[in-house]
Amino acid sequence: MPQADIIYSLNVPPSETETLQAISQMSSGKAPGSDMIPSKVYKAGGSVLVDKVTQLFQSFWNQGSIPQELKDMSIVHLYKRKGNRQVYDNYRSISLLSIAGKILKIMDAHHQCAAKIHLFFKI
Repeated sequence: MPQADIIYSLNVPPSETETLQAISQMSSGKAPGSDMIPSKVYKAGGSVLVDKVTQLFQSFWNQGSIPQELKDMSIVHLYKRKGNRQVYDNYRSISLLSIAGKILKIMDAHHQCAAKIHLFFKI
């Protein structure tokens, strides 16, 4: 099964600010992954949920690993609503990752971008 590799590029655990920023960037209309928790739950959770999610992400960082459930994706084929349903080309594929996994991916992208900017200015 395809997986999203989450690797923190900087030697700093994720902060509440980063978690909140990543949650804010999530699109509310996106389909949830296997956990079936929609992004609007994270957005409506407020500071208490952001604190708990940040603590969870920090524990992953301290352990040096992320649970497989947050890295697993499901691939779903959706009919495009045109043409013969029996023809594969009339479908499009989407990958469903848990919202927590998506939040981690956003945070990882920010860390990698920050690392590249740091490297650029160091040269």
